[in-house]
Amino acid sequence: MQQATYKTELLTTTNVDQIKEIYESFRLKATKDYRYEIEPLDFYSFKESIADGRLNGIALFDDNQPTGILIFVVEPHKAIELNIIHVPDRKDLNKKRLALAGALLEHLKAQSGWKVISYPLLGFQETFTRDIALLKFQLTGQAMVRFDFSDSVAYKVLQKSDVGQLPEGYTVEQWDDKYFDAAVEVINLGFKNSKDVNFDPRFLTPEGCKDVIGKITGNFFGHFMPEETRVIMKDGDLEGVCFVNMVTPAKANIPLISVRKNIRNKGLGKFILKSAVIGIIKALSEQKIAVSEVNAAVETDNYPALKMYRRVGFREEFTYPHAYYKNPNYKES
Repeated sequence: MQQATYKTELLTTTNVDQIKEIYESFRLKATKDYRYEIEPLDFYSFKESIADGRLNGIALFDDNQPTGILIFVVEPHKAIELNIIHVPDRKDLNKKRLALAGALLEHLKAQSGWKVISYPLLGFQETFTRDIALLKFQLTGQAMVRFDFSDSVAYKVLQKSDVGQLPEGYTVEQWDDKYFDAAVEVINLGFKNSKDVNFDPRFLTPEGCKDVIGKITGNFFGHFMPEETRVIMKDGDLEGVCFVNMVTPAKANIPLISVRKNIRNKGLGKFILKSAVIGIIKALSEQKIAVSEVNAAVETDNYPALKMYRRVGFREEFTYPHAYYKNPNYKES
């Protein structure tokens, strides 16, 4: 793809060494400028991932000099995860970003087996929001909410939060693998009509939700915390679930929380959320873990969910746009 003097190339074992300096620049900025929770791969491991296809990339050249990179992953669930567009030099920044994003669309144009490109515009990438819409990416808002274990106000809100009593016949339990299939059903029912499906189509089907929960409980997204994960049971049936994992030694995360439709608006979501947070605090007091916070991502216009988190002591840390591009040529087989 050509734009002005720019040219783009798919990253291969032949040309990947040319972008080493740019990749190292990205690594230095990843946690601060791009809100990465963990540091990216070192360059040697990145090269290996390009070689074996675990990662894919596009390099941007200006008069044959490397000037930017785009890194993406082709997921088994037919989503393209656009991880980063990094251009170290801010001159003509968005033109270069558009050249890289446009090259990705051009590369994928002839391929029919993908459903969507998912691109969270975290940190400095948020400055690309207006321009990426020129490529027909759509946007949905996300908020990162956070419970800070060093914040006395958060503890006071937690202590004063009134979650009431569990209705007769309901109990709250720790996670057990025997709940897996029922949790898949609850998450599928809770998320299949959410905006999350725009950038993660797995939530549309039980099979997709099985993949998501399998990755959570299989430590793919960090260390799964079964003792802090909570389920609501009634007469032996799972009615709700709040998953907890540890993304880094300092950060816990709530990747998914949902209750069945028949018990929504009864405060039971807030009940298991509070129970999960108390479970994390207990693990902290017993020195089993050393996290400083637990966070979660919520749709910015999902007011009931935001209200639930606030009432348990979470605060919005930041918001960000999540861009997505649906493949106009995709057809279910």
